[in-house]
Amino acid sequence: MTETSALLGAGDTGTWSFCIEISNPIGFADVILKNLCGDSEAFALSRSGHSMTTFKYAHAGRLSESFEPCNPQTVRGDSHHAFFQRIQNMSPDTSAAMASLQVMSEYIGAEIPPSLLNGPLLTANLENVDRALLARPVPDFHPPAPPGTRSVLGRHLGTIG
Repeated sequence: MTETSALLGAGDTGTWSFCIEISNPIGFADVILKNLCGDSEAFALSRSGHSMTTFKYAHAGRLSESFEPCNPQTVRGDSHHAFFQRIQNMSPDTSAAMASLQVMSEYIGAEIPPSLLNGPLLTANLENVDRALLARPVPDFHPPAPPGTRSVLGRHLGTIG
């Protein structure tokens, strides 16, 4: 495996398929998520090396909800599923990633336990992923920003006055 490749594990639960990115994740990139959801639905749950968890839900080629589960200021989108609020209603002892998995499990009607994710899975190695292409903005794939937000990049920390 090289620095530019990505290692993926794939499986299914009920009528849903899933993919676990073991190294060099790419699935949270807008271009990948847009293609994955197509005319259907897709979730992306990512956790950075700095323990920042990001949740994305896309439907019919459109990013409908995006946020960091522990930060209400990051909520973007107009999904009527209110995934952020569902995660907030979980026990405060539940990690952001586990609460997100529980909410996704409830939504799809099939459990996604860590044992399934850590179990034997079909594995693929994607060689030489073009990360510059993945970083480019995808037209029409950004959720609406809350009023007063100037950009979908970064976090709005306040106004300097």
